[in-house]
Amino acid sequence: MTEPELKDNDVFHVIGFKYPDLLSGAPVQLMRRLGMPAPSGTKLVEVYFLDSSLPDDPPTFKPHEDYVSFYFYSDTALALSKECGIKLPPVVATCARSKLPGGLSTSIKMLVR
Repeated sequence: MTEPELKDNDVFHVIGFKYPDLLSGAPVQLMRRLGMPAPSGTKLVEVYFLDSSLPDDPPTFKPHEDYVSFYFYSDTALALSKECGIKLPPVVATCARSKLPGGLSTSIKMLVR
């Protein structure tokens, strides 16, 4: 599997999830819709998350106390979620790959066609 080139200026959409939003399972819904990774795929779908209750979270995200976690959707992941009719909470910020906070966990990282 050869991944497309990762660029520092790739855009990620920061989505704040509250408890009810987490119950909707949006990231899991996307994973189910995408199915298995496509070894010959050309689009990289990336979704990372950050738990706002962890003490080492970057202060940039601390003011959003109503959120229990933040998900970072790549452009492709956000577009595919919309295409699949997956309802997401509003985007609260955008962030370049080079500015992604440390300590992110991977929810989805796979190639699709």
